[in-house]
Amino acid sequence: MTINQSRPARSRGSFSGEMSSAALRPIIGRARTLTIWAARLLIAGCVVHMTTFLAGAHTSIGGWFTGELIALPRFGHLPETYGFFYSSVASFALPMFLLATIIHQFAVRGLALPSYVSWVLAVWSVFSALVYEPTGFPVLAICSGMLVYAAHRTNLPETTGGAR
Repeated sequence: MTINQSRPARSRGSFSGEMSSAALRPIIGRARTLTIWAARLLIAGCVVHMTTFLAGAHTSIGGWFTGELIALPRFGHLPETYGFFYSSVASFALPMFLLATIIHQFAVRGLALPSYVSWVLAVWSVFSALVYEPTGFPVLAICSGMLVYAAHRTNLPETTGGAR
């Protein structure tokens, strides 16, 4: 083959960076609305969590940069520096915020989440709410319940007419 001849385009398979249209289910109506509101509630909870703990951590932030977090004590009471670090910057609030924005964008674009996302979030949040209280896990459980219900509504077959 010479330099001037063009090669036929090769298929990239399933790793082309695009999801196939068969993998994406549309989400409409009440399921879409519930998903949007669940995502908004998750976003608000994450923002409140981060601002609350970062506001309380103003006395400990200096210790984060001086190496106080490197030598973790093996037993006993953890210093306040650790508590504020693991309750704010190192908590699940930032990853949950990112997940909530992805959920919101999916719903705004009319795309349903894979139902396993809703179920895993629900199991984790209910377990955490039962074990560790008082926290924001009950709010997370409510949001995940909304997402599970929306996933259920999305998986219902379309009706041809009449009341739903």
